[in-house]
Amino acid sequence: MRAQDLLEGMDPLFPVDFFSCNIEIGKAVTELPDLSDLLAEEAFATLLLSWDLEGISGFFHIKKPLEDSAFPDYMKGDAIELFIDTRDNKKSGFASRFCHQFVFLGKEVNGVRAQEITKFRAEDTHPLCDPSEIFLEIKEKKGGYEVAFTLPKEILHGYDPLQFSRLGFAYRVHRYKGMPQHFPFSSKYFEPLKHPSLWASLLLV
Repeated sequence: MRAQDLLEGMDPLFPVDFFSCNIEIGKAVTELPDLSDLLAEEAFATLLLSWDLEGISGFFHIKKPLEDSAFPDYMKGDAIELFIDTRDNKKSGFASRFCHQFVFLGKEVNGVRAQEITKFRAEDTHPLCDPSEIFLEIKEKKGGYEVAFTLPKEILHGYDPLQFSRLGFAYRVHRYKGMPQHFPFSSKYFEPLKHPSLWASLLLV
């Protein structure tokens, strides 16, 4: 068989196939790297993260005006999705009971502003968190907006930094009438919640 035939028969390869993303996150604020060049995306958001025994906090700086939000079709407007695996299981091909998906809306829609929307397999199901337990503050600035959030340990099933000092982590920032920004891989190829093994590893130091 010719080498050309072998190559044509292969599945397409993407940047995520060639690297894993491991980032040290301290109790002081750490800025996550910009991977937009690898993903061929426009960078319009930056995220700073910190952690302590009580939970995870973050701060997004969005360099575009806050326009409109939607729910449950949150991808049609300004919104942020966070994906967190409190056990960073790289061997799982599905979202386990330790995985979480949160959505933060740029603007409140029918009383919804921040919510957990994780979909579990039947055997891993447990109650989703009470939205009132998520701290979320959004401030509009000239040319953009800022999003501060805190996810307390009580809503992060399995969160125990003293026993498990790594988190699986990904995000997707949606913008009204525009393409989203991703970390660490694009959902054009992999739906984040279905591929937790590809999420970045945050090393809690």
